[in-house]
Amino acid sequence: MPIAYLTGHKEFYGLNFLVNKDTLIPRPETELMVEEVLKQIKNDKIKNFTLIDVGTGSGCIPICLVKIFYSVIPAQAGIQEDLRIIGLDISKKVLLIACRNAKLHKVNNKIKFIKSNLLKNILCIVGAIHELPLQGNNTHLIITANLPYLSKKIYRQNYNNLKYEPKSALIAGKDGLKYYCQLLKQIQSRITYYSLPITLFLEIDPSQKNQMRFLIKKHLPIAKIEFKKDLAGLNRLIVIKLNQKH
Repeated sequence: MPIAYLTGHKEFYGLNFLVNKDTLIPRPETELMVEEVLKQIKNDKIKNFTLIDVGTGSGCIPICLVKIFYSVIPAQAGIQEDLRIIGLDISKKVLLIACRNAKLHKVNNKIKFIKSNLLKNILCIVGAIHELPLQGNNTHLIITANLPYLSKKIYRQNYNNLKYEPKSALIAGKDGLKYYCQLLKQIQSRITYYSLPITLFLEIDPSQKNQMRFLIKKHLPIAKIEFKKDLAGLNRLIVIKLNQKH
């Protein structure tokens, strides 16, 4: 059994997170996503944005970003104080852990955690709680997603290392692309008709680079795609830009 499950916590990006058998243990590779979001905000001089973390799990991605947004970055970049940060997950049990982690790090009043199958409830979110300013010249939508991306074959090959973690957080159909395919379809049908700039950050298995490029071009043909390598030199993160004016 992983030490994180025995101790009930795991460090991620320098912060301590509560975990249990319902949540995926945060990986060091995912810290790359946090770093690239921060670079995007700094390089593109984004000061007003909404961030949605899809499949938030323990909440480690949005919580780390919020801690930085409201401490280091605003003083340097003039980021507005009314940022909208949302974490989505299909599991109520997982969302409870995310809420506990947000409270632990004293950012529970800055993040909304909502039950949703990927972006399925996004329109309900807009209509019910008015959290997403999806129009306006100064608004940027950032979507982060570290969804299950293992194929059944890869899972079987690594079973001894993964058997204690929830299958639902690891396996994504036969080829590992089931949920990213669904997410891209949702973005195509629900979000791209807004005129605001959109940037997506998707973590993948390095072997899926070409398949993911094909899927992105299929559903988001105008997208600009860039792959980012992790510390091992493997293509771990995809940055997708839509409706960019520059």
